[in-house]
Amino acid sequence: MTPDIVSLEEAKLFVRVDHDHEDSLFEVIIQAATDAVLEYADDWKPRDDWLPGDEVPARIRLAILCQIATAYDERQDGADTPEAALRLIRPLRRLSV
Repeated sequence: MTPDIVSLEEAKLFVRVDHDHEDSLFEVIIQAATDAVLEYADDWKPRDDWLPGDEVPARIRLAILCQIATAYDERQDGADTPEAALRLIRPLRRLSV
């Protein structure tokens, strides 16, 4: 399981949700968004001794938040990773031949 780079409170603030009755949904979306972004940005990984609060590149955090917003807003449609998030993390993708 990947560490919490984005907290529940940050995600809800970004999506402009102020109620608690979808917190369990948000937890799933946060984890899935974090996994997807870190898998794509495979040239940046948290260290083994990474702790919540350690420095994470802003582009990683924002990409996760964008992915959360898209997944929450378009959850009926099976949302893809938004292009804005991909542009943020594309420089952190390891290219292989």
